Amino acid sequence: TSMRRRTCTNPSPQHGGKQCKGEANETVECNTNSCSICNNPAMEFECHNKVHCIDKDYVCDGLPDCADNSDEIPAVCGGQADRTCPEGLYRCPDGSCKTGPEC
Repeated sequence: TSMRRRTCTNPSPQHGGKQCKGEANETVECNTNSCSICNNPAMEFECHNKVHCIDKDYVCDGLPDCADNSDEIPAVCGGQADRTCPEGLYRCPDGSCKTGPEC
């Protein structure tokens, strides 16, 4: 929360002048939402580690493009996590597709 107080002292009211209209104290709630690191959030996916963004076309494509694999996790992909991997790749429990059978 941010608060500010104003007073009519510069100059102070003289010769029958009145005090400033309105409240002397103002309280404003601060915006605590984090800003996106993406240049174009409508077209990009922000990796959960907040390090970089990828094109939304690469989200849930079976190949992890984020360093933390957040573009392939079930929480992001929903039902898409059950899709088959591209030919020659194996499905891992986290929903990602890998080149070898070891996840």
